[in-house]
Amino acid sequence: MANDRQTVVLITGCSSGIGLKLAIHLANDTKKQFYVIATMRNLNKKEQLEAAAGDTLNKTLHIRQLDVCSDESVTECLNSIQDKRVDILVLQVKQRHAREFLEAWHSNHNAINKHIDLDAVYQPLRKRTGNDITTNPRNPIQEKDINRKQKKTASLHLEVTTDDVTKPVNNAGIGKIGPIESLSIREMKSIFDTNFFGAVRIIKAVLPDMKRRRSGHIVMMSSVMGLQGVIFNDVYAASKFAMEGFCESLAVQLLKFNIYVSMIEPGPVNTEFEMKLMDEVSHSTFPGTDSETVQFFKDVYLPASRDIFATMGQTPDTIAEATIKVIKMERPVFRYQTNILYTPLTAMKYADDTGNMSIRMFYNLLFNHGTCFKISLSCLRIVTCSWFRSGAVSPN
Repeated sequence: MANDRQTVVLITGCSSGIGLKLAIHLANDTKKQFYVIATMRNLNKKEQLEAAAGDTLNKTLHIRQLDVCSDESVTECLNSIQDKRVDILVLQVKQRHAREFLEAWHSNHNAINKHIDLDAVYQPLRKRTGNDITTNPRNPIQEKDINRKQKKTASLHLEVTTDDVTKPVNNAGIGKIGPIESLSIREMKSIFDTNFFGAVRIIKAVLPDMKRRRSGHIVMMSSVMGLQGVIFNDVYAASKFAMEGFCESLAVQLLKFNIYVSMIEPGPVNTEFEMKLMDEVSHSTFPGTDSETVQFFKDVYLPASRDIFATMGQTPDTIAEATIKVIKMERPVFRYQTNILYTPLTAMKYADDTGNMSIRMFYNLLFNHGTCFKISLSCLRIVTCSWFRSGAVSPN
């Protein structure tokens, strides 16, 4: 139970990455001024957080279940908090649905003989939709199909059926990056359901108490892709643009109640998931996409993306430390870009009111001057030390 002198911080997405690091940093505050409620959708993945928490577990750090895509889960989580009091809400949302399907499928593939263990494999999707899910009777899954697909899990494209619609389940990577033709509308909606509507759902839930107390701080883990669109990240960037617009509008109203809104905007962040993601999509088939676009994606975009991550990528620890700087501000800033190397790229967009400058620059760097682009990144790696690459931009 938090005492009157502690600040109650609720953080979403704490099973790994930025959310986990932020929770640990705050819980280990030497003055013990933070009472951290670290949440995650699946409590079966709490081991890493528990191990990192050490002596702070169940003292300054408490783990709770929270699925931002579920009204019931949000309500249950807030009801478990004393007086439903949340002083600071930090939203670090994560994509999952298709990724969950693959994890469940992999964990059970050894048990496959002549059929799939549907109860285990489809459990995440059944829980998410609330519907019964079976194999499509018009396209039964045979053992030989499973063996073939097992060898190429990155291009897994099984069909599952709910009571109202048959839909494709692609690999997790396709849901975030790749040619737009390979994405179904349902997959696009899934991205928005988490990145936008999931965040809005929890914000709506905490606002009444914050307004009543006339105090609060909402911290949204956004991205530079909420400011600058990036090729082959179309839908993901769109979801971040939506969140930026929502929060920018909301921030004006909430100042009347002494509630601050802050957008943390990292550039590339080096996480294990990001590296696996790029490796995964490099082997994907992207059904419905023309061969020229697939070639551009695999031979131009992916190598450039890897170079950018190697040169400009920050660690989750660095992003967590930057977030804490904003949290501790007496008058928190609205926008905080963490990567000084990426700032000129987002600034360029606003330097030209036609929008042509940034679009043509990115086009030329990727498709016309690839060698120059690689040399520039190599030089940047040489002249900037590790501290400078991982440093956060001062908001002042």
